[in-house]
Amino acid sequence: MSTRHLGSRIAAVTVLVGGVVCATSGVAQAQSNPEEFYPGHHTFTVPAGVHTLHVDLTGGGGGGGGESLWLDPTFGASGTPGGGGGAGAHVICQLPVTPGATYTVVVGGGGGGAGDSDFGSGLAGSGPDGGAGGAAFGGGDRDGGNGGPQGGGGGGGAGIGFGFAGLGGLGGGGLGGGLGGEFGVSNTASGGGGGGGGGASSFGTLLTGARAAGGQGGQGGGTPFPPDGTGSALPGLGGVITTCIGLNANTVAATPGGAGNGTQGGLNPATGAGAGGDAGIPDIPVDPDDDGVVFGHTGGDGHVTISW
Repeated sequence: MSTRHLGSRIAAVTVLVGGVVCATSGVAQAQSNPEEFYPGHHTFTVPAGVHTLHVDLTGGGGGGGGESLWLDPTFGASGTPGGGGGAGAHVICQLPVTPGATYTVVVGGGGGGAGDSDFGSGLAGSGPDGGAGGAAFGGGDRDGGNGGPQGGGGGGGAGIGFGFAGLGGLGGGGLGGGLGGEFGVSNTASGGGGGGGGGASSFGTLLTGARAAGGQGGQGGGTPFPPDGTGSALPGLGGVITTCIGLNANTVAATPGGAGNGTQGGLNPATGAGAGGDAGIPDIPVDPDDDGVVFGHTGGDGHVTISW
């Protein structure tokens, strides 16, 4: 936990009046340089003389889905990429505050990338308490772990052989945490895991505060072989929930996170933070020198900036 307290600074000025040196003092203008916060749990104390804060929040991006790759003696090599993760939402709030009051700042991490179909476990969600990545089929829990308040959900592990892959874990932060991606359909062979959801970012309390949701993880790639395999992989949706809470609170801007676009992670047009992770893409034709591990990418971390 970190604490930031920036009070007004006292400016001392020395002037020459009629040959006599006189010292005067006064209160300088409050600092307007923004204070930036990254994944974790922080506190912020309002400086003296400050009654309004501008709080800029972005939720964490969802992780990319894992790819599916299958070598079949009849159909040959085939595979399907996963879906890109959705970006975190973005909001700017103008909030009335009390000088000296202390507020909680929680910044969510990005969702973990999902495991690929070649013995790949999912990646852990970003942030101090990101969810654990799911194990590949046969190695333990295939589903990614849910993120804590400061972390993204873990990516799901891949299905091996005829096993189902794992779901992505939920993003942290309670309401507004991104949903985990679905696993790839693998009725006839292995599928990729789902990407983890991005963690929500928040400021303040239930009475005075702000929140920006995390993005959804991308779906894992399925298996395109007949008779009932499905190769489609849906990208994750962007975070939607944005709130500015408090008497006389003002929403300056609110932008949903961009959905994943095919295999590419979604973007937030208003900020570079909280982007969705790109999906894993199968290596076809198969490169014998390649290790075959093509994970989904972990989503971008959330971010909070406070200025006054």
